[in-house]
Amino acid sequence: MILCSTQVIYSQNDTLSDSATYIVSSRYDGILFGANFTYDDEYLGQVKVVENVIEYRCKKQNWTPWTPTLANIEELEKRLPKAIRKNKLKEYTYTRQYFGVKDYRGNKYIYVNGFGSHKKRRLRSWKVRLVTVRDGGDCYFNCYYLIAEKKISEFQVQGMFR
Repeated sequence: MILCSTQVIYSQNDTLSDSATYIVSSRYDGILFGANFTYDDEYLGQVKVVENVIEYRCKKQNWTPWTPTLANIEELEKRLPKAIRKNKLKEYTYTRQYFGVKDYRGNKYIYVNGFGSHKKRRLRSWKVRLVTVRDGGDCYFNCYYLIAEKKISEFQVQGMFR
């Protein structure tokens, strides 16, 4: 069972628009970013989080944001623990960031960015910004979940592609 609440979440001096849904279950927690979720950064100005993910993380051309449903997240989460075990990650509890991305053909994906829950204290803005690291090892992973096929793909542990 997933418990969730839609909250306006602030991090330091950020102001937010659109929705971000904080999701808590007995096995994980995470934040689901709405397609138009933005924050104001004092250096960058207004940042659209999902577009930022598409440009800098997914590096895909002609992809667009969309907002997954909680049912989409539940379907993904039925499959994610197996992918984590298959990739021989340590038994951390992983916090997730979920971003809806759609390819140029209209196929819907959820891009999942996961990090060890024990890292949340140092990553204060995880509810607002994409968590990025270089060579973070098995504390950090990301993958795509293709909605139509109910399949996880391109599972990557920071520092190695699996």
